[in-house]
Amino acid sequence: MSYSRVRFDAKTLGTNLCIHQWNESAKHTIVLVHGFLDSGIGFRTLIEESLAPHFRVIAPDMRGHGFSSHLESGYYHFMDYVADLADIMDWVGSETIALIGHSMGGSIASYYAAAFPEKVERLVLMEGLGPTQSDSISLPDRTRRWVSGVRRAKERRPRVYESVELAAKALMKHDKFLTLEMAKILAKDCTELFDQGFRFPHDNLHLSRGPLPYQEELALQFWKEITAKTLLISAQQSEFKNEAYQRRIASFPNATEITIASAGHMMHRHQPLEIGRVLKEFLLP
Repeated sequence: MSYSRVRFDAKTLGTNLCIHQWNESAKHTIVLVHGFLDSGIGFRTLIEESLAPHFRVIAPDMRGHGFSSHLESGYYHFMDYVADLADIMDWVGSETIALIGHSMGGSIASYYAAAFPEKVERLVLMEGLGPTQSDSISLPDRTRRWVSGVRRAKERRPRVYESVELAAKALMKHDKFLTLEMAKILAKDCTELFDQGFRFPHDNLHLSRGPLPYQEELALQFWKEITAKTLLISAQQSEFKNEAYQRRIASFPNATEITIASAGHMMHRHQPLEIGRVLKEFLLP
């Protein structure tokens, strides 16, 4: 099946994005939005095994992630991703679009679906209901730490691995469910040559903690306005299924919930075939 990587100028806020796409001639379109420090190509196994045979699939690298451009100045504020997604969705131009988001990408997708309900026919959130509530650090203290964190991030050298195999082992170190086979696929797809080695090319600025805490009450305002038929997928062994999970689920007016066994938060890496089966069942006519 056809695969291509294209550059795309998101003009609303001005950034250049890398977009991965499969099966351009298919009638129905899926847009997949990745999570924090991930990449659109990180969905490749799920896409090629299950989705691309049936759909046109668009998987962007969001700003400062994957192979998309880094900011020359400023900061990565969350609503910037939503504006970029709006530009992507206008570029896709399909009449029937299913929007899928994982983790951070789920929040981006859900906010977009609420703001532009006419654009989204079906919505899938893979543990995309936000983090746990932030701690009790005061806003002045948090702001002080944010400024310090940004300065440190700008001075930090990228982590460089001598080989793709070592990059794969680094992924496994932080994910107990990740197999060596999948880690090697991800390391090969998601790294680039740098300084006589390999690096994951996300912007180090993402490693700084943002100036504002997560506010569940704001997210609830978006979720209750979503009109698209919605599928909420959680992972059985995930640390992200927190105490607020059921309350957040209840805010969706038209949602079905399903849990994936033998998987953690990065479920599309742990159980791509099962995720694919669930998605096809939900999305195919």
